[in-house]
Amino acid sequence: MDLLWLWIKQGIGHIMDIEAYDHLLYILALALPFLHKKLKPLIIHITAFTIGHSSALVIAALGNTPVTQQWVEIGILSSIIITCIANIAIPNQQTKRLTYLVTLIIGLIHGLGFGNYFRAMHGGFNSEFFISLAGFNIGVEIAQLIIVLIAYLLVQWLEKAAVVDNKRFIRTSSVILMCIASWLLYKL
Repeated sequence: MDLLWLWIKQGIGHIMDIEAYDHLLYILALALPFLHKKLKPLIIHITAFTIGHSSALVIAALGNTPVTQQWVEIGILSSIIITCIANIAIPNQQTKRLTYLVTLIIGLIHGLGFGNYFRAMHGGFNSEFFISLAGFNIGVEIAQLIIVLIAYLLVQWLEKAAVVDNKRFIRTSSVILMCIASWLLYKL
């Protein structure tokens, strides 16, 4: 149980670390269209993302990553750009089933990054591998849910104070888009 808890804390710490800015920004960009609405579509999208990245995390952690880490990082940054552009250009995207599939695919890309990170931390396959992997993944999920819940509650509070409108979400997506686009150009 101590080993599981240790890796849960590692997963939470990985997401809450400022070095995980790409993941934090993706979760925020994914959540933006839903934060002022009902929670169900947001939960469905987060679940699709979780299924994708959990699957790829296992594959990558076992050392079966089909692409290099540089391409994974470019894929992650590109996924944030695509999500921000969708937030800006496609109104009411949360009602389209295709966005669930896209979110699942983006989860696969992010999971490859997590898997490489986990493998580097864990040091290889041994008898503790699957407990460690499960703990790390649980920790990542807990951190994601904390981020989404805080953002959701903050937006609900700001809406009651009449401070938030839809245009602010578009502006926020635009800022995230500009930041990530510059990071992507740097990576290339």
